[in-house]
Amino acid sequence: MFQRFHASSRRRPASPLSAFEVCEPRQLLSGVTVDVGLVKWGTLTQSRTDSAKFREVDSRDYQFKVKVGQRIAFDLDPKKTAFQGSLQLFNTEGTLLAENEGGIAPRESSSDGYLEWTALAEGTYLLRISSSSGGKFKLQTTPLNVISDQAANGGSVTRGTIAIPNPGKHLKSTSITLERVSLDNSVSANAIESGVRTWIVIHGRIDSSDSFRSLARTVAAETGDQVLLLDWSQGAADNLKKPGNFLDGAEWIPSVGVWLAEYLKQKGISADQTYMIGHSWGSYVAYETAEQFGTVRGIIALDPARTGY
Repeated sequence: MFQRFHASSRRRPASPLSAFEVCEPRQLLSGVTVDVGLVKWGTLTQSRTDSAKFREVDSRDYQFKVKVGQRIAFDLDPKKTAFQGSLQLFNTEGTLLAENEGGIAPRESSSDGYLEWTALAEGTYLLRISSSSGGKFKLQTTPLNVISDQAANGGSVTRGTIAIPNPGKHLKSTSITLERVSLDNSVSANAIESGVRTWIVIHGRIDSSDSFRSLARTVAAETGDQVLLLDWSQGAADNLKKPGNFLDGAEWIPSVGVWLAEYLKQKGISADQTYMIGHSWGSYVAYETAEQFGTVRGIIALDPARTGY
């Protein structure tokens, strides 16, 4: 039996370039109600939304499945200012795993309710929305990181998808890849290994991993270590849709860090085995990755980005 608990406040940490934020609504998929007060969403591999009204003190439950390491953002938006909502997340045994009341979502200014949560185990979970004052609300969920293919090119490439909460006019999601480099084009790269010393090279704004392939090969030749190239070029170029907004792609930096840190954990590459080389915005990706991952051996920042306007 699921029980109620008092909710406490948590919020998403601000990104290093959080000054460049856009406040706009989002269009998402709708949930399907199958029982009174219960919405079943299946596996959360894409963003979803649902709206409901509490006529009095009430609650509404959302059942969903996730894979281990998935990080999900839950954003609660009221239809009126008097709505006082809380989010509580339970496992199938009814154990409270996370809760939030009044958190502030990215690109929002009011404390309506926001929670980011990472699944430590694959399985089925339940999110409960409740309000002490009743009222209407809208719930939006965003899977921030999905690791979709670890076997690409014989295991030398890993592919995935990342997203950002409340993207406004940003892309709804972008692809991301991590590949192991070989010393030259004529030799296929070995599969990404666990338990070995690893260097990760990360490009910056409006760029791609191709710009740093030569550097990555030099590091591999000089050190004899495993060297990985991260490509998040779609997010890094998500800047030019509106005149003057040349820094909006910085919104993708935290989610890139979440994805990379979770992959390294799953792969069995420890923080004390990891060095990171980041250029420009890539230095911020390195920082965000270490924030999620743990104290890495070192970060080399090549021309790190500064606050702009």
